Amino acid sequence: LGPMLASSGVSLYWLGLVCGRAFGGRLGHRMALPKFTMLASSLSAAALMLLIAAPAAGGLAATSIFLIGFGYGPVFPNMIAVGAAAFPLEVGRMTSIVVAAGALGAIVAPWLMGHAIADISPRASMEVALAFTLAMAALAISLRTVDRRPL
Repeated sequence: LGPMLASSGVSLYWLGLVCGRAFGGRLGHRMALPKFTMLASSLSAAALMLLIAAPAAGGLAATSIFLIGFGYGPVFPNMIAVGAAAFPLEVGRMTSIVVAAGALGAIVAPWLMGHAIADISPRASMEVALAFTLAMAALAISLRTVDRRPL
């Protein structure tokens, strides 16, 4: 990416994340949260594929970066809500587990992406992000069969 887009990319991502959370809060009441989370993750995956396919296209890259964040936005809050519905007697414990899992993902994914960009290429780094995003979508859709026994 050019210097201007590269320097503003993180801000575009976070703007998308905030907008996705705001929009997700409104839309989350209109469909099942696992399905909504899968759709949001799929939006991020599609935007990542666009970024991988056309990284130098300024406007397309900027839009892709925003959409990656936008799709990720509702994922974490939705997982808290899904967990609270699945384990209503264990909300505090479940929340701790989901937050810890989110933190673990926030540690491992950037570390792997950093190794990919340093050892292979920037494209490989985005492919790692895509793999994590597709895994999130698959996990979200699998939540339809959550075991509701106490943790």
